[in-house]
Amino acid sequence: PRSTILGADIGSVSVALLEIDSDYHVERWDYRPHEGRVAEVLADMLAEWPLEQVRRVAATSSSPGVFRAPHRSDWITAHVAAQRVLAPDHNLLLVVGGERFALIQFDGSGHYHSSRGNSSCAAGTGGFLDQQSRRLGL
Repeated sequence: PRSTILGADIGSVSVALLEIDSDYHVERWDYRPHEGRVAEVLADMLAEWPLEQVRRVAATSSSPGVFRAPHRSDWITAHVAAQRVLAPDHNLLLVVGGERFALIQFDGSGHYHSSRGNSSCAAGTGGFLDQQSRRLGL
């Protein structure tokens, strides 16, 4: 069987799982709001996930200990790595989450240049984004 990597990003409003193969092709993904019930939502997602091919596990450093992963990356490193694979010709990456917004810049060769973002969570920002996403059918 093909070997895959299961990655998790558990943030302030959602749980995201992604499984990729050794060529970085997406095998499957799932994203669910957790409404503070992180362990329950994660357990539900993993119960539906075929884990036979998973050989490695990784997570963002913001993911709580309820998801155990031997490899953890900070959120900027994770986004930079994804950009290199998914959109190497793009020089800007806008990251929008429940707690933070950031603009990551790359130089003309696709290497990380800098990032700028909000300094702290504005109360209600994540809730506002969730509300507007639902209104737009996203």
